[in-house]
Amino acid sequence: MPSLSIESQFGVIHCEYDEAATGVDASGRHTRGAVTRVWITSTGKTGSRVSSPVAKTIENAFSAWLKGDASALAALGVLQAGTPFQQSVWRAMRAIRPGLPVSYSVLAAMAGNAGAVRATASTCARNQIPLIVPCHRVINADGSIGRYSAGESGALLKQALLQHESVA
Repeated sequence: MPSLSIESQFGVIHCEYDEAATGVDASGRHTRGAVTRVWITSTGKTGSRVSSPVAKTIENAFSAWLKGDASALAALGVLQAGTPFQQSVWRAMRAIRPGLPVSYSVLAAMAGNAGAVRATASTCARNQIPLIVPCHRVINADGSIGRYSAGESGALLKQALLQHESVA
């Protein structure tokens, strides 16, 4: 699977994508190509620039997002395997507006199953496409940041991502 890496203030953002796949953007439209996995490392090499149309679209969207266009990632198509319930949660996550985080219970209701708060939180943890499927926009009901990725540094990253989008 091809991938690209982008340096950012959050670390190195790595994206795997499938040029032949049909993805779905935040509006539900089908896209040519799909991001299949995103992860951030504190250090790492950024790859050589790629020239495919899908890679350029991904790179341009991340560049705009990093420069302050909080909605730029919404146009990217994504594809990840999951149950119908998980798919509904991931679709609902993409509807969360930048700068306006929601609680897990609100996300569960947005996904069509208000009683499935724990399953919704579990689905957030299984998200393979963070930033584009913005699980960082989901917080605890008491307004605290909650968990993100693994450990203390994950919570700090989540807070930094929320701050980045709230000023954009």
